[in-house]
Amino acid sequence: MGRTARAAQVSRALWVGIPVLLAGLFFWWASYATTIIVWEGRKLLSWLAAPLLLLAFLLLVGLALKFARGRRDGGGGGGSAGVVLGWLGAVLGLGLGIWWLVYGSYLQDRA
Repeated sequence: MGRTARAAQVSRALWVGIPVLLAGLFFWWASYATTIIVWEGRKLLSWLAAPLLLLAFLLLVGLALKFARGRRDGGGGGGSAGVVLGWLGAVLGLGLGIWWLVYGSYLQDRA
């Protein structure tokens, strides 16, 4: 067997062997990696509620301002009871959301 034929066999072996070795290492490591991803992702998932709560709060503020402007301009706005209920709902929702984030993380860590 000549040098070029032997070099071609080594090259072919490396082209096949290295990806197989890397795939084997990945699947050996994947169980650990997926466990970490799932556990950490579960903690992060509850924190996605914070931007949603902020969005809901901003929408309620916008609605309250719209009703206040409509009432001041003589339009048939929602009235002061609607504004008060909107603010109360926003404050309660924000407090409940913060409680859920903190207590939910505690329960996940405890489990």
